[in-house]
Amino acid sequence: MRDEPPLQQLTIQEVCARLRRGASLADSMLVGLDLRGLPLHGVSLSGSRITQCDLSEVDLRHAGCGGARFTATKLAGAKARNASLAEARLIDCQAEGIDLSEAQLGRAALLRCKLGGARLDRVLAEGAQFVESDLSEVHLDSGQFSSARFVRTTLRQTSWTEAILERTLLAECEISGAAFAGASLAKAIALGCTFTGAAARRRDGDRSALRQERLAGRHQPAANLRRRQPARNPARRTGSFREKLCRRRFIEGGSVKRPARWRQLRSRNAVRCNP
Repeated sequence: MRDEPPLQQLTIQEVCARLRRGASLADSMLVGLDLRGLPLHGVSLSGSRITQCDLSEVDLRHAGCGGARFTATKLAGAKARNASLAEARLIDCQAEGIDLSEAQLGRAALLRCKLGGARLDRVLAEGAQFVESDLSEVHLDSGQFSSARFVRTTLRQTSWTEAILERTLLAECEISGAAFAGASLAKAIALGCTFTGAAARRRDGDRSALRQERLAGRHQPAANLRRRQPARNPARRTGSFREKLCRRRFIEGGSVKRPARWRQLRSRNAVRCNP
């Protein structure tokens, strides 16, 4: 496997010169630069390494940041609508109030980031990972979060209206007061989460179908989430028809007429009963 070429570290003067020429900032290294006020609209930062820089309130709309790595960088109030952050890495970043509406976050990873009050409306974040981050009061309406992972992340007072959370993992998250109106939670899994005051309704008006068979830790009934465990083998459920019939035959000692349902279960090699 060939080693990747080293990234070129740029000074603030070199960055400004490239922007004046309309050149790209892709595959570059930016360390400790104050980039506030620079015109980064539509600029490519793909594959760049941005460390301890200040991008507060910078215009990053339509910017290409795919595969970029942001470390300990300030992004508070940045305007990143329609930006591409696919497979990007954000580590220890302060991004309170950032606007990531309609941005692409597919397979991106955010570790220990603060995004309180940010907007992620209609974001495309399939397979994204949010680990030990703060997303309090974030708007995630109509976002695509299929197969995403939220691990030890604060999601208090978040809005998930019409969001897609199919096969999403929520592990040890604080989701108090979150609103899931119209969200799709098919095959989603919650482990050790706190749902105090959270509410969810599916698009068809029924309660959401969060899978709870592996739910651990605290779960509050106020979440209005259906705790249903789909049984793959109906004959093995506690109190199933076959078990009840087995107990009746054993206790009463009499013969019971076997209905069609009995024969169906027997034909499927269900649990046998030979009292």
